[in-house]
Amino acid sequence: MIRSVQIENYKCFPEFQINLTKFSVLIGKNDSGKTAFLESLRLLAAEPPGTNIEVSPDSVLGKESVWRQRGNEFCITAEWASSEPRGMLFQVKSSKKGGTLHFDLLGGSAGLIQEKKAEIFSQSMARTAYYQLTPQALRQASQLSAQMNRFGEGFPTFLDDINRSSRIAFSELEKEFYSRFPYYEMIILGKTNVPEKRGGADGRFEFIMKDAFKLSFRSVNGEILGSASVSDGVMLSLAYVAICNQPEPPKILLIEEPENGVHYASLQAIVSTLRELTKKKDVQVILTTHSPYLLDLVEPDEVYLFSKDQIGAGQVKRMSDYPEVDEMKKHFNTGEIWTNLLDKDLLGTEGKGR
Repeated sequence: MIRSVQIENYKCFPEFQINLTKFSVLIGKNDSGKTAFLESLRLLAAEPPGTNIEVSPDSVLGKESVWRQRGNEFCITAEWASSEPRGMLFQVKSSKKGGTLHFDLLGGSAGLIQEKKAEIFSQSMARTAYYQLTPQALRQASQLSAQMNRFGEGFPTFLDDINRSSRIAFSELEKEFYSRFPYYEMIILGKTNVPEKRGGADGRFEFIMKDAFKLSFRSVNGEILGSASVSDGVMLSLAYVAICNQPEPPKILLIEEPENGVHYASLQAIVSTLRELTKKKDVQVILTTHSPYLLDLVEPDEVYLFSKDQIGAGQVKRMSDYPEVDEMKKHFNTGEIWTNLLDKDLLGTEGKGR
């Protein structure tokens, strides 16, 4: 579990520090730094410790990744606790100096060899997954060897991988899905073909048809419905159920706005499933939201308010750290505190410093 993160000179964070919980919800106005923060966590897990990568000036990690393009250096450091050995603290560090990106792993006990540290890293921080799911991507047929990307392309293959690796896990997935959507009685992974674009030696392109999985559903009335015939909420809910029921889930799960496209009742179920994931499978969940309804499902001490000061520097404060919130939560849900009071009155100090 990541306990704290410090960022220097990365994107909108000239100086930034945050202490995280097992289940963390990031809120704030658009362009307040939430996605940039998630990107910093993804960068920490991008490469094994000891790796050095040459970075070109025009890459995504070039000058645009540095605060106000001042110099060409940044540093992101996370303190995290490994469950194996239990309770041992490490620091994983990603730093860019000049044209080189460095990945380092510090901490542990004095007698712990570097190979063991790398193994612990590969079983924890390296298993970070990031999703910004869209129904359109989830509906697409996917090649048999596809990996699901952050938008959900490759989802049918992702489901098939779960089924092949653990029939028990897939049965639990089905059970949970059918309990939420009793109109359906079967998830069907059929075969189809999709075109793959390939370039030839002469510079011309050709399309080759490749075997692929397509997703469909059977209703309790026996009707077969393709993924295009079911709602966005059904597709998104099934995706979150699948992510949470895979046999080996990620250790750190980053999710952008899970409320998009789903009904409040489904949102409740999604949040409940994600919270169970933190308890039963020791997964840390960090998500962003603009939904006061989602906030009603969490506690103020799980909520982090992102904002920018008068020079555009990202900053964060836990909702429960505002002294007014302790009294507010006696009368209001968390979402009501944010929309009716906190966002207007407390964050009205934004740009004036705190």
